[in-house]
Amino acid sequence: MKQVDALFELIKSLNKSEKGYFKKFVSIYSTGKENNYLYLFNLVDSQKEYDEDKLKDALSKVKKVKWLSSEKKYLHQLILKALRNYHTSESIDNQLSELLTNIQLLHKKALYNQCLKVIEKAKSIATKSEKFTSLLEILHWEKNIYSYNRRSEFSVADSFEKETHIIEKLHNEHCYEKLSFEMSTFTIQERYLRNEETLSKMKKIINDPLLQNERLAISSGAKIMYHNTWARYHEIKSDFIKSKESFKKILEEIDRDPELAIRETFLCISTYNNYLNICLIQDEFEEHRDALNLLQKLVPAIVKLKPESMAIRFFEVQYNHHLAANIGLGNFKDSKTFMPEIEEKLIQYEGKMVRQAELTIYYNLAYTCIGMENYKHAKIWVNKIINDPAIKSSPISQDTYAFALIFNLIIQYELKNYDGLGYYWRSAYRYLFKRKKLYKTENIFLQFFRKNLTGGISKKEIIPAFKQLLKELNKVMQDPFEKQVLNYFDIISWLESKMLNNSFSFVVREKYKNRLKGN
Repeated sequence: MKQVDALFELIKSLNKSEKGYFKKFVSIYSTGKENNYLYLFNLVDSQKEYDEDKLKDALSKVKKVKWLSSEKKYLHQLILKALRNYHTSESIDNQLSELLTNIQLLHKKALYNQCLKVIEKAKSIATKSEKFTSLLEILHWEKNIYSYNRRSEFSVADSFEKETHIIEKLHNEHCYEKLSFEMSTFTIQERYLRNEETLSKMKKIINDPLLQNERLAISSGAKIMYHNTWARYHEIKSDFIKSKESFKKILEEIDRDPELAIRETFLCISTYNNYLNICLIQDEFEEHRDALNLLQKLVPAIVKLKPESMAIRFFEVQYNHHLAANIGLGNFKDSKTFMPEIEEKLIQYEGKMVRQAELTIYYNLAYTCIGMENYKHAKIWVNKIINDPAIKSSPISQDTYAFALIFNLIIQYELKNYDGLGYYWRSAYRYLFKRKKLYKTENIFLQFFRKNLTGGISKKEIIPAFKQLLKELNKVMQDPFEKQVLNYFDIISWLESKMLNNSFSFVVREKYKNRLKGN
């Protein structure tokens, strides 16, 4: 990925209102009729792609900027300062930061009564929103003022007791956050359980005394982390009913306190994302649609406060789930209408997306293209995964990468690139074998390719070979660990489509209809 100029990237991230505010803000720093920084801002903003040589050439003609590097740094700081002013009071954190600054200023002026009024307001906001760190700082200032302005109604003992209780809540929340993070690490590295060794590590976390009783979680944040840890544990074990129940409890916490969705936006969207994933796995497509609609209703309020970061996160969740729903239903071609928009947004948000979510979009696009029998485009999306050198060594995205290698073999076969299959097979096998987490299903599939396809095989011989492969796969999939493969790619339906001489999408649709009928 090419390096992007920091100033250019920041300016291009601003919306119309933010740009307008900056231009008003920067006029304060004007020393003449024309402001140099505003001139530099407009020049950079006018470029579609950053070109420093053109920038220098334009500046040399008007002699506005002498030292471009230092001026760019200062302009960058000036934009951030303007953004802080523009967005202040929009979030709880900004409100508390502003109130704490006012407390300090009033204290310096010895205006203690005014200071105490601000403290009461800050305490109310911090208590309601469970901002424990800010609350400790507010109580510190309250005690500080007491030493200057003694009040009979103020109790030092009560103040210290409050602080002790807050520290206890802060520590409690920290412990639950740590447990949640440790459990989530497993689902990031491996979406589903592959072996007993991983299960043993997970059990060490889930057996922690704090996770044995919800009442031990003494704040909303701690309760959410408690449920998130259990949800992740059940999810990776493929106990989707229990996992869904735990995720639902988090959504109920959010429903009881709508402001929680605004305060904890990333957690809110991530929980919906996980809940939606389970709906897909359980074939609950109507519930999936309804949950996605509920999330969409929250988006305007969330995006208003955190415009780009949350717009990006919602894009990741929304389109991954639109793609995944059509994959599950076998309606691959229905995704064709919004695929151009996805491609446009991927360019717009390049370098800003959560890496795992970006890779999942590539993966789902490749899967969709296979379902549409557009193998050339499927190859483009798979290559974005397997040609990224950072992914191989990354602790995350390993399953996505592994199955992208499997996808690549299927794509090369469908494109009749039999000569290149040997090279791609060796590449896939080396990675999967080295990883030491090879599904039996993956191994059987790879050996089938090596034996039957890398050297070429006649059309007459391939059908019996496919039948034998299907027989072997159905046998190993009696193992719950092995069955997880179907959540990444429906290999069974792909094989059946070859044997029946039907399209992959037709087989997936028919199997879903049969599941609905209970067959």
